[in-house]
Amino acid sequence: MNDPYNDEINPGDTESSARPNKSAQKRQMRDLQATGEKLLGLPKTRLSELPLPDDLIKALAEGRRLKHADAIRRQIRFIAKLIKNADHENILAALNTQEEGERLFRQRFQQVEALGERLGTGDQDLLEQVLAEHPQLERQRIRQLIRLVQKENKDRASGEDSPLTSLNASDQAATIRNQPSTAQRKLFDYLRENMSA
Repeated sequence: MNDPYNDEINPGDTESSARPNKSAQKRQMRDLQATGEKLLGLPKTRLSELPLPDDLIKALAEGRRLKHADAIRRQIRFIAKLIKNADHENILAALNTQEEGERLFRQRFQQVEALGERLGTGDQDLLEQVLAEHPQLERQRIRQLIRLVQKENKDRASGEDSPLTSLNASDQAATIRNQPSTAQRKLFDYLRENMSA
């Protein structure tokens, strides 16, 4: 019964409880726009791996074509609305899974690179440990690559007048830019290709 003198408020009866919070709506749209910007920045091959509806794929293609900042901003808003209307939880989950996989790949790459640098110093104990943990590595091949790295390092250190004279052009450029030499790259590539995760 409706008693006009009853001050008790029933949360289901108020008009404000039926309407969503405006701040929450704005926050959600900002998050969806950020997701739209991420999607715009992804290469087409990665986009094809995500569960995106056709209209969203077309909107993303149109967004890539645009050059004017205001047009891009409007397109991102449109993309955010399309994401909201689509299964946005599923899209976000797939995008997060993809980003996590990339992060793990980069982390693994850096670990292998650091291992290659340490092996290049001639640490025999580390070499034996790596060979024990990864029996698929060929002992002879890895030792050969380590010797090549050590030889290049020795050649770099011995040329005091001009340390770059004994190196080929690509190794000279790598030395100047402080990047790995040819032998170091070969060692990194061998480790990366043959070490299981």
